Order: sequence, then C-alpha cells, then structure tokens
Amino acid sequence: MLLMFQKLYKRQIYLSSLLFFTVFLVPHGMGIRFKLGQLDIPRTAIILTVILGAYFYFKEWFTARKLIFPSGSVPLVIFSSLIFLSAVLSSNVSASLQLSSQLLTMWIIFPLAYIKLFENDIDGSIFKFSFIATLMLVVATLLVEVSNQTYIFPPEIRTSYFGIEGYEWFSSRVLYRNGVLLPQGAFTWNHSIAGLACVSAGLAIYCYEKFKKLGLIACYLIFMMVFVSGVRAGAAGCLIAIMCYAFWFRQPMAIIHFIGAIIIAEILYLVVLGNHIPIFFDGDINKGWIEGTVNKEIVNTSLTYLNPVVVENLSSFGTIGIKIIGFFVNLTILDEWWAFGFGFGSFQRSTEVLSLGIQYNDPGIIQLIFLESGVIAGGLFTFILVRATVLGLKYEVTKYYSVGIIAWFIFALSSWDVWPVMIVVLFVLKIHKYQYHQIQKLA
Repeated sequence: MLLMFQKLYKRQIYLSSLLFFTVFLVPHGMGIRFKLGQLDIPRTAIILTVILGAYFYFKEWFTARKLIFPSGSVPLVIFSSLIFLSAVLSSNVSASLQLSSQLLTMWIIFPLAYIKLFENDIDGSIFKFSFIATLMLVVATLLVEVSNQTYIFPPEIRTSYFGIEGYEWFSSRVLYRNGVLLPQGAFTWNHSIAGLACVSAGLAIYCYEKFKKLGLIACYLIFMMVFVSGVRAGAAGCLIAIMCYAFWFRQPMAIIHFIGAIIIAEILYLVVLGNHIPIFFDGDINKGWIEGTVNKEIVNTSLTYLNPVVVENLSSFGTIGIKIIGFFVNLTILDEWWAFGFGFGSFQRSTEVLSLGIQYNDPGIIQLIFLESGVIAGGLFTFILVRATVLGLKYEVTKYYSVGIIAWFIFALSSWDVWPVMIVVLFVLKIHKYQYHQIQKLA
C-alpha cells in the first residue's frame, strides 16, 4: 500500500511539473491565432487541464449526484459572474465576452481544475515542488539571456501578437534599462517575470527555511528574478510582503536575505556587465517622461478634474504619477462606472470596447478590475485576497502563499500582466482547502 502511494505521489509530481513547465517555459507565441484568440502550447495545456478537471467534476456529479467544488470557490464564481455581467453591459458585447472568457479560463477555471486534479495534495507539497522546479528552470533561462545580453526566443514565437496590426512594438522591441537587457524568457514582456517573482516570494522563504543551503540558493535566485526584470513595483511588492512576514513571524533573516540578494545581483551586474541592475533605473521617474503623447494627454485632461497643484506634484513622479492621476481622474466620474464598470476590456482594448472611461497609460490589473467591472467586482476580488491572506497566516503550511498574495497585489496595482493571476487564485484555493481539511480533522 505504501509503495502504491509513493508511485502515485511521484506521478502527480511529474504531471504537475509538466503542466507548469509547459505554461511558464514554452514560448507564448508558438501557436495559431484564430478570430477568437491565440491558441498556443501554454494555452493548450491550460485548456486540457480545464477539460480534465471538468471531467472529474461531472464524474462526481453522475456518481454522487452533486457537484463538490473546493472550499473558497463560491466568491470566485460570484466574481466571475460580475466580470461576465460587465462584459454583457459593455459597448461591444462580442469583444468583451471574448476577452473575459479567455482571462477567466486562465484566472479562475484553470485553478479550480488544478485543485480537482490534485485534490489529495492537502499540504501543497506536490504543488510547491513542481512550481519551484519550474522557477529554477525559468531562472536558468533568464541567466542565459542576461549573460549573453540577447533573447533566447525570437519575437515571432515569444509573443502571440507578432505580425498583428497595431502591435508592431511587441514584435520588434528589445527592452533595456540602465544599458542592460531586460530578460523575458518565454513571455511577451518583462512584467510576466516580475509577476512570477512576486507570487513566488513566499516560496523563496519556504526554500531557505526548509532546505537550508540548497534552499538558500533557490531563495536568492527567485529574489533575483524581480531585480533583473526591471519592474520596481515587483521589487516593492516583494520587499513589503517580506517585511510583513518578518514582522508577523519574527523572522528578520527574511529581510536580510532579500537585501543580500540585491547586493549580490548588483555586484554581479557591475563586474560582468559594467552597469547597475535594472530596478535602479530612474529615468522615467521625472516630469520630463510625461512629454509622450499618451501621457501628456492624460495630464492635460486631468487639469479639468483635479487641482492643478496636485497634478503638478504627481507629474513629477513620471510613470508612477501618471497611473495615480489616471485613476483619480476616473474617480471623479465614479457615478458612470461604480456599479458594473465601463465594460470589460474598455481599457485593455479601448479601440474595440468604447466607453466614457478616461484612458491612461498602463493601469494595473487591480485598477482595471475596478474600472472595467465596477466597485462591487473590484471590492469582492480584494476581499477574496485579503481574506485568504489572513487565513493563510494561521497555518505553517499556507503562510508562504499569503506572502505571495501580498507581493503580487502591490505589484498588480501598477502592472496589468495577466499570467501570474492564476497562481494567486491557486494560492487562495489552497489556503481554503487546507483550512477546510484542518476543520474536518477537528470535527
């Protein structure tokens, strides 16, 4: 019996690892673009997972005459319904439903399917092992790109937007900060790497706490992902989340290791490449940066709605100030969108889903959910994350997930990268699943 369990456990680790390898290591442009969207290898893996998960859910229905969804899934279903409602009420129902269906499949349905496929993974050991193994391979890819100062994957297979009119900048760009390349791995842009590092911040702590020397190396490598990505919001999210963990659990070494990773990364960049690490780039945190067409337009528009002194002060923060100005301006017309938003996709695809929303450059995912789907949807999603974070801090097994949620939430205030969201929702479900298991043990 023990031998059979060990074989099953190993098979599940292999299957979970293969799934994460496919989603996060295979280039996101290797596929075919249909009218409804891109179908590539990572998305195919997600769809197959969803199909398998649905099979087991419905198999349960036919045998037990009831669908048993994981603990914590009801608020997520309500949130999904609000997203769909905002799509139905948008100016372009077809485009909104298409986008919302794609993203909710990734964000909500995929995690629900994963939880079902690996429902015996109560303590998360299968997930943690397979996901950390994936992160190490992602880091290896980034190290190759940084050392060679060139992308491993050409743009035609790295981005699903290659060759599409209006997205030429995705197809041809090579991103630099402080004179060094921003690695992207298999993703379309560097924000995916930063988001992945944020959700993994807690798992980095898990590595050094559980696996000592090798774990400490893995911890530093995960931290370095966010430094080399060049996304300051990601570094800030990780730092704040780690500080919260250090304070809550009286573990100051977590902060020391994070600072140590910054110092090591900076030394390596200076010695090998002769430049500072990308997160120390500050060329876009000044008033001169807003002279771009899109940014100048929102600043000029904001003068109609906001105090000129406030606009002037926020403009001095460049890219950061633009995001704050943009959200504040839209708050002045809250009566237009508080209930169901401006329509899902009204900011992500503003030329297709027209709205009264005042456009601005690069709003984060959290801002997008509020603006496109309304205060109710945004508030519910925030409640889901806060509730899961607090619950996760109660247990030794799940506290690392809470760190990842906090880091990602701060990052997502500024970035609209969609890929890390599925992992955050997976954290939420795993926290609730573990709590439910603990309650059942006591009953």
